[in-house]
Amino acid sequence: MGGSSESEGSTSGVVRGAERDGLGEARGGDGSPVSLRRTPADRVAEELRWVEAHCRFVRTNLPRGELGVSFAEELLAALPDACRRRVPDLTGTAPELLKRAVEFGLLTEVPSARVVRAVPRLIAGLTPLMQLGGSRHWTLWIVHLLDPGMQAKIRRRTPASQLVVCGPDRSDRPRSRAELAVAYRELRAAHAEDRKLVAELHREKAELETTLREADNAIESMVRAQAELWTEEKITRISAVAKKLAADVVKVQSDLITITNERAAAYASLDEMRVELDRAKACLGEERAARERTEIELRRVRAALGQERAARERAEAELGQAQAALGQERTAREQAVAELGQTQVARREDRAARERAEAELVQAQAALEQEKVEAEQMRVSREEALTDRSEGQVTLALFAGAMEVKFQAMAAEIAGLQRWQQLAQVALDRVGAKLIGLGFGRFVEQVEREGGVVIAGR
Repeated sequence: MGGSSESEGSTSGVVRGAERDGLGEARGGDGSPVSLRRTPADRVAEELRWVEAHCRFVRTNLPRGELGVSFAEELLAALPDACRRRVPDLTGTAPELLKRAVEFGLLTEVPSARVVRAVPRLIAGLTPLMQLGGSRHWTLWIVHLLDPGMQAKIRRRTPASQLVVCGPDRSDRPRSRAELAVAYRELRAAHAEDRKLVAELHREKAELETTLREADNAIESMVRAQAELWTEEKITRISAVAKKLAADVVKVQSDLITITNERAAAYASLDEMRVELDRAKACLGEERAARERTEIELRRVRAALGQERAARERAEAELGQAQAALGQERTAREQAVAELGQTQVARREDRAARERAEAELVQAQAALEQEKVEAEQMRVSREEALTDRSEGQVTLALFAGAMEVKFQAMAAEIAGLQRWQQLAQVALDRVGAKLIGLGFGRFVEQVEREGGVVIAGR
């Protein structure tokens, strides 16, 4: 029993004595180094660090002021994350390659045609990440960057000082919805991988604990069976086995602690991503509400435009009716002006006829006066020729009858002229009334006053 207690104390001392030094190397209780296996995750993390350092070094050496430098910097900055996400290698012509880079989130937009041709040449001149495979055919290596051959090229062309460069703190920069979605998918994938690793570590831990328990049981059995036959050599071998088991346990515990910390950090990042997603959803809701308000305003504007269009159509219809009425009025005015011209021509002819009648009347009156003078002379002659009374009376009667007939004919002609003048005046009054009804009273008065002739349609 005493030997069993000593063995247990030695084993526990070895387990408790195993620890890591400041450089991360595990050491036992006596200070001897304990070999720890390097996991694939550690190797991939180191390779990604070299890729990130190389991309940073190439961005620093890009020629400033050249065409396409900003897009080349953006593409190089996105390569480490694309390699971490296992984005496939991109190949094709320059426009096709950059278009696929936009599809995978390496660029925000496709540059112009001039810049598209310049970006691959800028990168290919400084790094093997971009290679010209043929005539205008480029290849951008992404997943291939983790291969040993490409890693050797990257490390030869990258200073080791780039591995310890500290970048700016971008924790406060608001991220876009696309970045949040990519980060969320990355966290989900990392979380699933962490759960697999944790399950595997738990399984290995359980196996190691089972092995330790079996070893402890075997040691106790051996101690009990051969308590008096222990030798120094056997104790040394058992101590070595115990140290190895303790180193394995320490490594498993260390890996478990590291994975637990990484999982906690991933959970914290996942919570932050959820908060960012909630904010993005809220912003999206606000944008949707603003868009709905805009659509409502647009419908109102469209309704107002429809009402305005209907009012304009009604106004155009009324304008057409007014134009038709104006055309009718213009036609009536032209007809009235034509009739007025005809009436004025007739009136001029009437005036000329009247002047001729007046002249004839004046001539008739002059002839009458002459006849009266002659009659007076004849009366005087009659008074003087009283001797031949009978002959004189006959001659006087004949002359008086002839004069009476002539006077009656002249009175009839004067009466006809007056009747024709009255009819012309009535026609002129009718035309004037019609023009006054059309709003041309002043125009008619001016025409009558000036005695001019109006041309129809003027």
